[in-house]
Amino acid sequence: HNETTQLILEDMCEHIESTDKCMLDFGSGTAILAIAGVKLGIEKAIAIDIDDDSIENAIDYAEINNVSDKILIYKADLREIDENDFDVICANITSNVIIPNMDLIHTKLKPGGKLFITGILLEERETMAEKLTARGLKPVSVNQKAEWVSFYSKKTK
Repeated sequence: HNETTQLILEDMCEHIESTDKCMLDFGSGTAILAIAGVKLGIEKAIAIDIDDDSIENAIDYAEINNVSDKILIYKADLREIDENDFDVICANITSNVIIPNMDLIHTKLKPGGKLFITGILLEERETMAEKLTARGLKPVSVNQKAEWVSFYSKKTK
């Protein structure tokens, strides 16, 4: 029922392709995005969060959805994971978490990789578009529900 989750899942359903194999769910909460990614054909997903309850829930939901063999769940911050070259990175978190991590997100995303973000307020839309573009993450589509915005971007450089 969450508008930001609806937005990002709609973007993922429209833009994840069979060539997308490895995904990072940054700030995963219950790992719904990692689970959805696997259900859409992602072969390996990594879900990270810093909250103990979120990690426990993510493990449970991955098992319930029969995808625990394809999802690695870590209690970690983005700086703490070694993996790189993600085809897809998803984040349903606020701009005050996304913006300070933009360089690291860019580094961990492979050339041509896809970034799906939401949790952005409508009044932050232009600022986020500028930050993405400045970092070589070209917005391909922007969608809105109520006061929330989602971005689907591709890494261009």
